[in-house]
Amino acid sequence: MMGNKALSRWVALFCGMACVASGIAMATQAGIGTTPLSSVPYSLTFVTPYSFGELTIAMNVIFFFVQWALLGSRFKLRLNLLQVPLVLVFGFFIDAAMWVLSFVTPEAYGARLVQNTAGSALLALGIVLEVASYTTSLPGDGVVIAASMAFHKPFPRVKFVYDWTLVLIAAAIGLIFLGHPEGIREGTVLSAITTGLFAKLWQKFPPLRRLRESNG
Repeated sequence: MMGNKALSRWVALFCGMACVASGIAMATQAGIGTTPLSSVPYSLTFVTPYSFGELTIAMNVIFFFVQWALLGSRFKLRLNLLQVPLVLVFGFFIDAAMWVLSFVTPEAYGARLVQNTAGSALLALGIVLEVASYTTSLPGDGVVIAASMAFHKPFPRVKFVYDWTLVLIAAAIGLIFLGHPEGIREGTVLSAITTGLFAKLWQKFPPLRRLRESNG
């Protein structure tokens, strides 16, 4: 049987994935720009017949192999293979959250800003829960860790470059296929700024701190 500590870790991971997916959907449905992390798959939904979740799965599978290429023999294949089925669940979570929140589309610009910020807070909570689970990471996060290790650069710097590279790629997709960027707006910048701030606040929240300490 699965021990209490192992169960706690997996519950934290799946709750974190659900929060990340819901946060992305909430920010996206605010209509003022999606999050940097989801900018490429969201832009591709306007030029392909695939869903947001399906394209997120595809992007993360690519990142799985990028991690492998970056780390080479340091890449623990047996452990990290778990990322692939988790990505399938994550894609389902995103499509489900997008459907549920499709009924929440504020008209007032102030309400859109509030919803975007709330989405960033939920996204940050999910990230903190995933880290506190001490299990594994999704390839979209794992590739940043791998790049930091491979190039011997600080994680925050690599994360900054990674996020804005995704935004530039998404903007290029929109310009090439639509004639204008789609899903890249002021909300994207707001999300990039506030998600990190919310993550720092969530890390100080006593129940989450205790969860991290008990799983570590």
